[in-house]
Amino acid sequence: TTLFRSYEQFRQNGKLPATFEVVYGHAWKPELSSKLEQGLTPIHFKKR
Repeated sequence: TTLFRSYEQFRQNGKLPATFEVVYGHAWKPELSSKLEQGLTPIHFKKR
């Protein structure tokens, strides 16, 4: 295909350059608990 033919121009010493990206995400979800007054939710911390 055209993509592969175009990519060949970057070949050096029989190798093609390639890069990659690592994407990592993390999120916290509160435990279901009763609501406090004014719609506030308690936050519990656990020592590890």
